Order: sequence, then structure tokens, then C-alpha cells
Amino acid sequence: TLAVSDQYRTQIADECGIEAVIAAMRNHPDAAGVQEQACHVIQDLCNRNKTNQDLIIQHGGLDLIRAAMQTHESQASVCGCAVSAMCNLVVKNDANQELIMTDAGFFVGGTLRNMSTFPGEG
Repeated sequence: TLAVSDQYRTQIADECGIEAVIAAMRNHPDAAGVQEQACHVIQDLCNRNKTNQDLIIQHGGLDLIRAAMQTHESQASVCGCAVSAMCNLVVKNDANQELIMTDAGFFVGGTLRNMSTFPGEG
């Protein structure tokens, strides 16, 4: 992945990379591979980058991650990437933590359900 440094994460965002990932998730909700890779990219773009965390939330990324988990609940790879993306959206970001806590039942329940569905995965 190109998003290995903050410089590249910022450059990808500046070149509308976040919007492209969000569009791919919106346009291909039933494609598990697209959802998995998009969540992986979100995970990388959010890593220690509050600006990207906020942009992804503003563009509806949290709802799309949630939809990916629901639509592909039987796919360990999608669910694993979705949980990792969600985690990176909230690291050192109080506003995003608050946002996720308003929907904590889904995320905690979904995460626990996925952990029990895929024991030994991850």
C-alpha cells in the first residue's frame, strides 16, 4: 500500500483518494472484494492521521463500513478489515469515538458476533 507514511496518506487524500474509495464502496456494496480492499485502504489512510479520519467520517465512511459488515457478515476477511478500519477511525480522535459510541450496540455486537463466527481468524 502507498499509505505507509503520513506524507503519502496526506497526498492520497489531497488527490481525492478518499472520495474514490468511498465511491467504490457505495457503487459496489455486494462485491466482498471491493468492500474488503476499501476497508483496508481506509484503515491505512486513517492510521495516525486525524484529518483523514475526519474526512472519511464526513464522506459517510462509517456508515459504509457498517454496511460492509452487515452485508458480508459471513466473510471473515471483510469483517476483519472493517473492524480494523473502524478502530483506526477513532484512534486519538475524541469526536469520532463519541460518534461510534452513539452506535456502540451495532459495533460491539457486530464485532463480538464476528469474533465468535470466525474463531481463530485474525
